[in-house]
Amino acid sequence: MNENQFSGPNCSLNIASTEAGLPPLLMLHGVTRRWQSFLPMASSLAMSSQLHVMDFRGHGKSERTPEHYCVVDYVEDAIAYLDSLPQKRVSIYGHSLGAMVAAHVAAERSDRVAGIIMEDPPFRTMGESISETILLSFFSAMQELAGDQRGIPTIARELADVQLFDPKQNQKIRLGDVRDSAALRFTAACLQQLDPETLNSVVAGKWLDGFETETI
Repeated sequence: MNENQFSGPNCSLNIASTEAGLPPLLMLHGVTRRWQSFLPMASSLAMSSQLHVMDFRGHGKSERTPEHYCVVDYVEDAIAYLDSLPQKRVSIYGHSLGAMVAAHVAAERSDRVAGIIMEDPPFRTMGESISETILLSFFSAMQELAGDQRGIPTIARELADVQLFDPKQNQKIRLGDVRDSAALRFTAACLQQLDPETLNSVVAGKWLDGFETETI
């Protein structure tokens, strides 16, 4: 896959893509991740689709945009890139944050979107009610390590010892007991390229501001 910078109206985005000539598939990762999240499935999908895999703003090699990291901000970037593609119809695959962005893009550009695949969209659990879930402790820990430039093994060891608090069960869970070493290393690599401010709105319960789930 080849990486190139796309100059959007609000920021520059890093896009990895395969050769042209097949129907386009735009792939959108989850918060704290980067385009390489999709590498395990890329070779299979590239047999039938031209892949366009985005680093969201503040992630990977894309530009940082302080104070502009709500879901609707990522939607603007995805629409800008979609509008730049020459094909009339584009399919979108989104994971987590990417799934919510895919839904919003499809609502805004129904004439351009052939279909969407939504993997594990969190919706309201990542909004005002995040403090009622284990996700608050998870993303608070991710924020502390975001942008850390120490070695990946060091960051991965700290990740393994992160204590997640589940308020519903009133218990703590060690991250290393629910994520294997390969997953922890990849998370560490993603965190090295993550702007810590991407998680400000998440931990504050403001991430969904402007995102109207029912309307979408």
